[in-house]
Amino acid sequence: MSFISRPKLGGDIDAYCTRCKLDMTHTIEAMNEAGEVLRVRCNSCGSQHQFHAPRSPGSSSSLRPGAGAYSSAVRPASPPLRADAPSPAWESKGAPPASTRLSLSDIKEALRDVIREELGITEVEIGDRWKGGTLVLKPGREGLQEKTIPIESLFHKIIMIRDRLRVLEQKINSSGNLSPEEKVSLQQYITGCYGSLTTFNLLFKNKEDWFVGSKEKSEA
Repeated sequence: MSFISRPKLGGDIDAYCTRCKLDMTHTIEAMNEAGEVLRVRCNSCGSQHQFHAPRSPGSSSSLRPGAGAYSSAVRPASPPLRADAPSPAWESKGAPPASTRLSLSDIKEALRDVIREELGITEVEIGDRWKGGTLVLKPGREGLQEKTIPIESLFHKIIMIRDRLRVLEQKINSSGNLSPEEKVSLQQYITGCYGSLTTFNLLFKNKEDWFVGSKEKSEA
């Protein structure tokens, strides 16, 4: 048995996570005026990315990017545990199994992920061909000195702008003082900012990190 419901900002939706490389439950971070899902945040790893439809066969969500509705199938309940079922050996000894023990490096990485998520910081790689390169600003008048800027410095500033826009999106979605219509309207301004930054997509190593404006989403 299944039902169809309309997605909404801040709601959950099944999507393919580009960091986990799995179909995971995501929170909807951005939508357009037509109610199409533009961007999501993974509830497992916290990464933000464009909406990608689930890839596993028989998934309960069959959305393509920009689709207007999603389905959620009722999952069968897990079988009850028997009262006389034997406890795992590790439980009786009061220690977790070796497979569940975390190393210090695992804990540090988990803390880094939490801090990145709270600050809206994401790791993005610059294209290999741009590493060590420079941007040359040449004046239109002769006799004036050129200005060179390291491309990686420019790339870092672009990522900072993107991360701050994403933090703004989160604040809009979680605001209790804005109506759904006002949230969608403000999201359109942010999507327009992303559209203005698509010129810099050639600097990114991975296409999943590209800026996407409303026009590109409508053509997807």
